[in-house]
Amino acid sequence: MSTQQTKLRRVPQGPDEATLSPRPAGLCGSSQTRYRWSFDGLPNTQEMVSLILRNFAPLGETESGVGNSYLYSPRICGSWVTALPELTTDVTRHFAGCLDSAVSTLALSITAHRSQEDLFQVASIQYESSIHHLVRNLAVAGNIYRNELVAAVMCLALSEALLPISPVSWLVHVEGVSNMIQLSPPESFESGVEHTLFIGFRPLLILKAFILRKATFFANDEWVEKPFQHHQAAPLQSLLSLAARIPAILEKIDNLAHVSLETSVKYGKERITELMETKSCLETWHSSFLNSTSAPQYWHCMPDNALESGHQLLWYPDLSTANVFTYFWSFQLICLTNIQSLREQYPDLEKPEQIAADDIEGLRDTCFPLQTACKAFDSDAKGRAVLETLDHTVIVRSRIQNI
Repeated sequence: MSTQQTKLRRVPQGPDEATLSPRPAGLCGSSQTRYRWSFDGLPNTQEMVSLILRNFAPLGETESGVGNSYLYSPRICGSWVTALPELTTDVTRHFAGCLDSAVSTLALSITAHRSQEDLFQVASIQYESSIHHLVRNLAVAGNIYRNELVAAVMCLALSEALLPISPVSWLVHVEGVSNMIQLSPPESFESGVEHTLFIGFRPLLILKAFILRKATFFANDEWVEKPFQHHQAAPLQSLLSLAARIPAILEKIDNLAHVSLETSVKYGKERITELMETKSCLETWHSSFLNSTSAPQYWHCMPDNALESGHQLLWYPDLSTANVFTYFWSFQLICLTNIQSLREQYPDLEKPEQIAADDIEGLRDTCFPLQTACKAFDSDAKGRAVLETLDHTVIVRSRIQNI
């Protein structure tokens, strides 16, 4: 929804309180006048949900519902929002106020993010109110998984990502979702709104494991298999099932710093073997993905200024496919860069023939995405400034031709 269609108005109501319509926030503010903040054209929670869907879900998904997880789940942060219409329909349900408050926060955060107006203060007030709602309702729920509360936490996580509240605080919410999901067995997420939420949360939770370099329960066989017993996993979901094992390897690599040199050399070699095996599994997955359809998965396109810039563009049939390839290449790069780091850290490690051969194959595999990324950065001054902050070997690899 454009900012011309969605605007905020301030209505004096009394001292020392600021709330966001349609749900009272009940949070004391510092001003001497109480205001009710409301959305013109967004009179109820369902309208706010509609705003969220238009910003985080493809048009085809919002029109066809949430039943086809194969077609519509391959996105990183937003597919879970398709469960919001069902979760917010019954206003008498448990924890309705908590979820409605979080929905209001996310809708306001979207508006603040897209608007030219300074809405940070009111968005922050609504965010804090939603946090208070959440804390109270989590205490009531105890150690029981509730869809409404998990969705509320994710609304707040996205709000944090949209607003400059704290650069890493969204990770705290994602960790909370991880803990809440583990309150239920994996078969609880086989179908229904639970499955919709699961396939939406799973990418972010696995990426969090990469960021923190910590093992994730999503690598366990039961969490890989049982939630997809009745639904075919989308390409990104099947890719994540393989990639979920990588953070545990990264954690083991970090732990090498706490053991003796002799022990670290031994385990360092084991970590290299694990990374090579994972990379091989990723390549097998990639071949299967390419063979799954006769249609091209991506193609080269010459931009209008191609003769001047010398750049080619990559085009994909849709955003989901672009996400799949971006993360496939990223996971490969993580494996290769950590293998290289281990070799540099432990130069006495034996270098079997298969590892030496992998140097050649690895460079061939990573050259293309590196070239693509570095050429994009090199196209303007801002991008070149980013390149200056990167390790020089990354830039050198990106310029290797005809490997």
